[in-house]
Amino acid sequence: MDAYSPNPAALLDRRWNILYANTDYLRVLQGLDAQDDNFLDWLFLDDNSRSVVIDYPSEALHLIGRFRFVCVAHRDDPEIMELLQHLTGDPLFARGWKDAVTVLADGPAVTPMCWHDHDTGNIFRVSEEPVPGTEWLTLQVAVPIP
Repeated sequence: MDAYSPNPAALLDRRWNILYANTDYLRVLQGLDAQDDNFLDWLFLDDNSRSVVIDYPSEALHLIGRFRFVCVAHRDDPEIMELLQHLTGDPLFARGWKDAVTVLADGPAVTPMCWHDHDTGNIFRVSEEPVPGTEWLTLQVAVPIP
């Protein structure tokens, strides 16, 4: 991940646990380390995410749809079920899950997520790619939008 620096980059598993992140990623996603290094936990339960993720409500609903797909595919995984219970503490997550208004999709959004770097003022476009030769590992890399 360090080779991607100065671009924020991280390796995530199917539960959105951050297995490794470079310092740029942790700097831009302020508060992430305080949320047990889980991207969804940070997104829904840390107020920092709402000012970092551009178009937060849309992105949050899209990720609820992606997480729903993972929950169905891995319903026997106790860690995923525990994360689901934990995330329902967020009103937006709970409403989106209950109302099933989210798009059920596995994979990145049609329009990539964008982040605002409060330290530099840069706007980043986030790409997500499956890691070849692995099951359920994703490389998340953010590049500045000129």
